Amino acid sequence: MLRYPDLLERSFVCFSFGKVYNCTGWKLGYCITSSHLLMEEFRKVHQFNCFSCHSPSQVALSAFLKTKDSYLSLPWVHAGKKGLFSAADATNKVYDIAQAMAAIFNVILTKR
Repeated sequence: MLRYPDLLERSFVCFSFGKVYNCTGWKLGYCITSSHLLMEEFRKVHQFNCFSCHSPSQVALSAFLKTKDSYLSLPWVHAGKKGLFSAADATNKVYDIAQAMAAIFNVILTKR
């Protein structure tokens, strides 16, 4: 949606830091829209919808994202972790690992 101005001007695009930055459950993320009026309405709803956000984590993620290398290197970091898991688990007898090339996660196929 971010690539299509006609959609973006009447949409919200929401992202989460949870899985990518290993902080699941902390409910940290961000929302993008091109319209100032839409963002004002979003803030009205969000203040009652969000139960709590850990402020030190918000500050830390904000500082972290100021360095491009911190997020541009993520595909290689995740690919390395995924490869380590696959290699270490290759000898199991209970399930197979299907390599999902375009995903962060591995797909586990149970053997019957």
